Amino acid sequence: MNKKEKIALLSDLYNKIELSKSVSTGERHIIRKVLREEEWLLLSDDERQSRRKAAISLGKKWVADPFIYTGENHNRIADYTYEELVIAEYDFIREILKIIDTMNYSKNLDLLRIKMFLEMEKDFIDETFMSNKHMPPEFFKNLSNSFDFKYPDLNLSKFSEFYDRMYESWPNKP
Repeated sequence: MNKKEKIALLSDLYNKIELSKSVSTGERHIIRKVLREEEWLLLSDDERQSRRKAAISLGKKWVADPFIYTGENHNRIADYTYEELVIAEYDFIREILKIIDTMNYSKNLDLLRIKMFLEMEKDFIDETFMSNKHMPPEFFKNLSNSFDFKYPDLNLSKFSEFYDRMYESWPNKP
């Protein structure tokens, strides 16, 4: 079964059980969760980025809403530093990959290494709505140390520094 068929069946199932009293809330929840995850995987890079940005914008609006929090949390503003850095990192990865794609990377081991580590990190981010899986920063430090002078247009040292900042702000890092 391909992704589109799976999404269609999950969507049909969810719509049919939504009003059913014989199906548990937990079952409905898991079907909806899997449906959203499958739909997410079919989105383009631009659509994913757009949804990430919209979620942060909405989150900032509603978390600061006085109707949401009362008592000591009344004026609490959510910290979206990590999520914003992931979005910026994703854009940075896409910029570097665009440059590499104009080069003859398939016959160049250095460029192929850089490309594949960036692709792996991009895939980790794309797995879920807000990424909770990343490459260890040492990989990008090593690539930067090895190839920054050879490929200055890739801005590997800048990327590595930025990546470190994002990784350090990651609340669930191992």
